[in-house]
Amino acid sequence: MAALYNGITTARNKLYDAGIMPSKQMWVKTIAVGNLSVGGTGKTPHVAYLIELLQNNYNLAIVSRGYKRATKGVIIANSQSTAAEIGDEPMQTLLQFPKAIVAVGEKRVAAIEAVLQAHPPVNRILLDDGFQHRAVQADLYILLTNYHNRFTQDYLLPLGRLREKRSGYKRANVIVVSKCPPNLSLAEKASIIEEINPLPHQQVLFSYLQYHTPYELFTKAPTILNSSTSVLLLVGIAQPQIMVQYLQAEKGIQHLQTTFFPDHHVFTKKDLQQIKQQFEAINLTENTSEKIIVTTEKDATRLLPFKDWLQKQGLPIYCLPIEVAFNKTDAAAFKKRVLEV
Repeated sequence: MAALYNGITTARNKLYDAGIMPSKQMWVKTIAVGNLSVGGTGKTPHVAYLIELLQNNYNLAIVSRGYKRATKGVIIANSQSTAAEIGDEPMQTLLQFPKAIVAVGEKRVAAIEAVLQAHPPVNRILLDDGFQHRAVQADLYILLTNYHNRFTQDYLLPLGRLREKRSGYKRANVIVVSKCPPNLSLAEKASIIEEINPLPHQQVLFSYLQYHTPYELFTKAPTILNSSTSVLLLVGIAQPQIMVQYLQAEKGIQHLQTTFFPDHHVFTKKDLQQIKQQFEAINLTENTSEKIIVTTEKDATRLLPFKDWLQKQGLPIYCLPIEVAFNKTDAAAFKKRVLEV
């Protein structure tokens, strides 16, 4: 199966490289961010980081496929859009940046053209999950790879998590090793750079995740996590173990239960009823003063349609915000590379 997958993806890339399959360069500058794997690199918070960098300097639009949405074709999001219509990641972007121009479409060229027709001032396109979408020829390619599962040590599906063979990294201009320990040493950085073996045109930078104060899903009221909090972690993301480690190691959560769903899982009423039963079965001990449900902002976009039911059940659901950070040197290098496109 891996050999078949390799054959298909390699043939496709060769057709693009030879110009047999067309790759269109848009008349506005385009930045593509993505990965070689099927998830787990922290792409969504990196997209948010890029939006923060670009939105004050350019008229920006964010374009993606809208993975696992229930619709087809090109949709330019608005204040009434839902995760079912545009996908959970674009919906999270829209909630975080309500004034942003967000569009989805299986055919990214058509989606970009629709955006430019509807919003002529747009002069920068951020192509979310655009590394493999070669029908658009981007001006800058940013490749993300998880520190804990770097593409250099991974394998093609189904043996590993790679969507194409490792040599695909050569298309990148910037390679970001994501989800690093914040105190990653210079020696380990040098070792990882040697492992990646960047080409002369490539920069290798290192990012890490920062967690912020959790807030109630509907009221936005903040809460404090500590060792007296009993937590049910509800997530449908790739590689949720990093959140588990954060809650246990950084917040001292001793009473932690988990309910994991596949990445981008579309919640059903049956799912939520099971979650409610699991939550109600948690008993407080002499060392715990409260119990709450913790989820991600991406998962929250798929819980919002059940607002009335969830509030009626009185389930205390809190979102744990995640933000990308770089050290000072890498942050400056990343900003310079992105803004000079």
